Amino acid sequence: MDKKIILLVEDDAGIMLSNKKFFKMQGYCVLSAETLLETENILKSSTPDLILLDINLPDGSGLDFITRMRETGLCAAPVIFLTARTDSEDVVDGLKRGGEDYITKPYDFSILAARVEKQIQAAQKSVDVFKCGPLALHIISQQAELDGEDMGLTKKEFALLLLLVGNIGKMLSKEYIYERVWGQPLSGNSGALYAQIKLLKKKLELHESIELCVSRGEGYCLNILD
Repeated sequence: MDKKIILLVEDDAGIMLSNKKFFKMQGYCVLSAETLLETENILKSSTPDLILLDINLPDGSGLDFITRMRETGLCAAPVIFLTARTDSEDVVDGLKRGGEDYITKPYDFSILAARVEKQIQAAQKSVDVFKCGPLALHIISQQAELDGEDMGLTKKEFALLLLLVGNIGKMLSKEYIYERVWGQPLSGNSGALYAQIKLLKKKLELHESIELCVSRGEGYCLNILD
């Protein structure tokens, strides 16, 4: 099973270091940003499973950012606000803006971990079938259909296709793909990834509106053509 990705958005170096260390020990892949600009740039190339978002950041408010993020469709991942702002008005505002949960500092790591896991599980269960153009991906059964026909994908092919479909139009590096699908860093031997891409590309080529782009030195990108 691939590691779940958490994006930490926090400008306090001490808190960031502690949270990074804790979630890595819990088996998560951790991305981090100290500003909203860094956060936006990360979300343009990566798709985290959950975002832990501070409110008071150097270049703006996390509350305004989540509103913009939801309205533009930049990221649909669940968001937990992790902030020192304890007023009930802030809690209500955070939840109304699109946050799934609101935790105030200081916090208990065991409680934080439980609430993070709960939100990730809830997000997974809420999507039984992921549709994109002529593709329909059944998450629980790990079955993919192309124009209603079973594609006969292996588990690895399905995981690879799901990752690409979840990042339509984004060029994903081979290192990023390998870590998400195989659950470990790419050690230099890209043979397994190349083989899976080749098999998947051949099956997708049966439909003229789907394009799996291969860019040497950059990575792979899935496009749905008009």
